Amino acid sequence: MSFYAYSAAPLGKSEPVSLEKYRGKVLLVVNTAAHCGYTPQYAPLGELSRKYESQGFAVLGFVSDDFGRQAGTTDEVEACSLKYRATFDQFAEMHVQGGPHQHPLFTWLTSQPGFVGDVKWNFNKWLIGRNGELLGRFGSGANPDGTEMQNAIEAALARST
Repeated sequence: MSFYAYSAAPLGKSEPVSLEKYRGKVLLVVNTAAHCGYTPQYAPLGELSRKYESQGFAVLGFVSDDFGRQAGTTDEVEACSLKYRATFDQFAEMHVQGGPHQHPLFTWLTSQPGFVGDVKWNFNKWLIGRNGELLGRFGSGANPDGTEMQNAIEAALARST
């Protein structure tokens, strides 16, 4: 299975859409929240999205309320996105933490060889290659505009499809 086998409801909607629509792009998947100490990461995530968009890159935010009930309402998430110029696609609240209610996408993300492990807090990041394979995983504290993440994104973008 790959990333494209899953679906999720866009923020503010109830009907899921297939993540197949992102096939061929390098993606940075992030579990987000509007009221978290890491929420200011929306700004560099938005910058990454704009910087690499023309090369086939996208950031995808998946809102979660699993940690400290920090998700915020749809309106609060949208206001947060505006504040930080985070214009990337976001998806409605879902469970990312392990357990019976974990969204199947996050079950897949947290069980891939070399990247196994529970989601421990908001703003974990997963780098998905153009073919839907998981290429990297970064914790909450990983700076989106840091050298390590930018190097990983550029290497993924340089790979052929």
